[in-house]
Amino acid sequence: MLYRKITSKIESYLKSNSNKMLVVDGARQIGKSFIIRHIGSQMFANYIEINMELDKQKDRLFANVHSVEDFMLVLSSIAGSKMKSKEDTLVFIDEIQVYDQLLTLAKFLMQDGRFTYIASGLSWESPFGRRKVFRLEVSKLNVCILLILKNLLLQIMSGAWPLRQCGIVLPNGCHLRMLYITE
Repeated sequence: MLYRKITSKIESYLKSNSNKMLVVDGARQIGKSFIIRHIGSQMFANYIEINMELDKQKDRLFANVHSVEDFMLVLSSIAGSKMKSKEDTLVFIDEIQVYDQLLTLAKFLMQDGRFTYIASGLSWESPFGRRKVFRLEVSKLNVCILLILKNLLLQIMSGAWPLRQCGIVLPNGCHLRMLYITE
């Protein structure tokens, strides 16, 4: 993993016991979720990740969550055994902007104080000041690397690189992930 300047900022925030939710925002597919997942799983014994984009496409468990109690009930249904204390539990809300009510609920989750929270998503505004935003920007090097990798993935998927002839079998999950990345 390329070290990013934002790594130390996220680590400092997570150690700070802040009363504001940290939101890492920025363009799509630049590594927001990856960097949070990497840091969060290293720093916390209980790491819980909820992807609101996937939730919206599938079960919609968080679609009607409008209170801290509702949030905790749904969270416990998917990660109950990992819900410990604020000091050892990080709840990562990925793509928080998908459900508008979660933007407002962020303030109340922080006031509740049961867990440490962090979120990511596209740029968003909340009517409350209970958030701290770090913007993750794509460097020219990262853009170049991403374009090269995307081009390589497209070549592999189109058959221009016959992996099977090289004795490489791509697992179905990897193939599906490649389709998602190259959309």
